[in-house]
Amino acid sequence: MVGIKGKSGVYKHEARSLKTKEKISKTLKEKAPKGENSLLWKGGKTINTDGYILIHKPNHPNKNAGNYIAKHRLVMEKNLGRYLTKEEQIHHLDGDKTNNNIDNLHLFKTNKEHVDYHWFLRNLVKEVIKCRL
Repeated sequence: MVGIKGKSGVYKHEARSLKTKEKISKTLKEKAPKGENSLLWKGGKTINTDGYILIHKPNHPNKNAGNYIAKHRLVMEKNLGRYLTKEEQIHHLDGDKTNNNIDNLHLFKTNKEHVDYHWFLRNLVKEVIKCRL
């Protein structure tokens, strides 16, 4: 028995093993409402740690493990009339990851093309700064 001090005195309960706690946690997660039925549902839209807007699309072929896909990819797919390949990369021209207007998006065929473009921009900025000095 373990005693836990509370507002109304000491409450006693059996200490649970780590295995038991994990089993209870797993059961609660399995029974918790998912998607639109969840108390945490925010309309199927969230922003990831990189600052990109993600949209809940459980039937999309390129969804992530949480059934989300980046909004800029959806916008480009709609514009092209097809799904993007996993190799294709989208660049935000103004640098604002939340500005998903089609006029602000550029499609690169590969990640290498996208990285090369960023190196080009960095070198261009260096040259401009150098010329001004």
